[in-house]
Amino acid sequence: MKGSKTSFRIRTIRGSLLVPLVLLLVLVSVIFFIYSLHYTDANVRRNSIDYTVQLIDQVNNDIDSYITYMENISEIVSKRRNVRNYLFLESLSAQREQELHEEIAEQFATMMNVREDIYNIAVISDNGRRMIGDGSRPENPYADIQNAQWYKQAMESESGITLSSSHVQNILSGSYTWVVTLSRRLSDPYHVDRRGAMLFVDLNYQAIQDLCERISLGKRGYIYILDQEGQILYHPQQQLIYSGIKSELIQEVLECRDNYFQTKGRDAKLYTVSRSEKTGWTVVGVSYMDELVVDRKDIERTYAVVVVLLLLFAMLAISLIAGRITKPLMVLKDVMQSSDTGHLNKVDMTDVPDNEIGALSQSFNVMTDQIHRLIEENKEEQRQKRHSEQRALQAQINPHFLYNTLDSIIWMAESGKNDEVVLMTASLARMMRSTLNSQQEIVTIEQEMLHVRSYLTIQQMRYRDKLEFEIDIDPEIRQVGIVKLVVQPLVENAIYHGIKYKENKGWLQITGRREGDRVVISITDSGQGMDQDTLKNIFKKHKVNYTNNGVGVYNVQSRLQLYYGEEYGLHYESSPGCGTTVRIVIPYDQEGYGYEI
Repeated sequence: MKGSKTSFRIRTIRGSLLVPLVLLLVLVSVIFFIYSLHYTDANVRRNSIDYTVQLIDQVNNDIDSYITYMENISEIVSKRRNVRNYLFLESLSAQREQELHEEIAEQFATMMNVREDIYNIAVISDNGRRMIGDGSRPENPYADIQNAQWYKQAMESESGITLSSSHVQNILSGSYTWVVTLSRRLSDPYHVDRRGAMLFVDLNYQAIQDLCERISLGKRGYIYILDQEGQILYHPQQQLIYSGIKSELIQEVLECRDNYFQTKGRDAKLYTVSRSEKTGWTVVGVSYMDELVVDRKDIERTYAVVVVLLLLFAMLAISLIAGRITKPLMVLKDVMQSSDTGHLNKVDMTDVPDNEIGALSQSFNVMTDQIHRLIEENKEEQRQKRHSEQRALQAQINPHFLYNTLDSIIWMAESGKNDEVVLMTASLARMMRSTLNSQQEIVTIEQEMLHVRSYLTIQQMRYRDKLEFEIDIDPEIRQVGIVKLVVQPLVENAIYHGIKYKENKGWLQITGRREGDRVVISITDSGQGMDQDTLKNIFKKHKVNYTNNGVGVYNVQSRLQLYYGEEYGLHYESSPGCGTTVRIVIPYDQEGYGYEI
């Protein structure tokens, strides 16, 4: 028994955590899947049907509002005395008939201007008198309105008011607009034996189309309308319907006794039906079952409750199971946390069990030893790297500058300008002595300025009529340390890329001041300046061409930030035609940077 228990016991941390977690997650997943599937299916079906029914009923109500408005217009017009006199009174003089004609035209124009969806208002009498719209547009001589089907239906209607299906209204010359017509038969109060007259109001078909297209039933859903006869009055793909390419379940819609029914199959659809008692029209909404809009907030709230309950149960079970397993990890965790503060201590293996945690602790101790060794190697590597960069910088003295300087010395010697030869030779010697001294990485600002002054003296003698310079360094900062050979490359850059191309004499000013806990050395030139695109890329190694400047801005910036950190370095200000200013920012207090001057 003892042997059996020992063999059954899980000896690995992975097995101890994985087996119960897998069983628990499977159980949680099955419960969640069954519950959510049942609830989601019922909720989607219920909410989608209710929502779609409300949308379709709203469309029907809006259409009823349009028709009610048309009826109100027709009733108002039919009760106007001037309209009845104009249509039926035969004893009118020509002048009075013209006056009534103008009054009615003005009234019709006002009504149509108020509502853009009213395409036309017209009255037609059997005695030949008529008013079409505001009377400003000519009638179509080929339009036989009195023999049109909708006109005959209105004249023969028992109620005297009829609503047509969609049709093309061509009563006006050059106009063929799809409309829905509300007709009202007017009786002749003066001649009982006459049929009377017809008043009709045309609703622009576009108003119904816009109303239906504003309703969204998913990406593929749509709305169509059937008239009293079961004919399609509106459909978003009406041309396909007329050509027989597309068909609709019209018979099923007419026979539907509920307000919806569903189809089955791959593209299952929900047909929502709303019938209007006022117009007799049927508005049908078609939604695809896979695109039904659900009550997402309700679903998400329910899911959240279920997930929280299941997670609480799982966390309780996991905490009880894992408590016994993870206790030895606390020893290793404490040691690892201390390493976050830079204290790379080893794990005491006294209380660590002989399992994966023990192996991990051993590996951590080995890793700690290796990190100590790598840190020391990295320090030495960085020191060697700085020396290598310094030597590389010193090797990058522009050969063209040396050649040109020596040529200038030869030329002045041949010309007998001995004083100039001595001055230029001495300046070049000081430059070479400072540059080739590879023992120092850090020099004082005063030493760096002596090097720069020698360089500018040579350049001023070479470009006698092109360059003036001034060096103004505050005595307070002259003994502050600075990375060697960072000012001269920037001065060289200012001359070759700024002042050299000016037609008149250029000037260059170098100033040095203390600003709080920092030292700022500014180099300002009167050169041609730089545009914003050049400034933006000034520190990118492969963006700016420094073929004339062997060191380059990128090199100087990298060396400064390598020594002092990213908060220090170069800052450029420039604009085309206004010169350039570059500021070198270094710390005033050099203690802590590990350099000796």
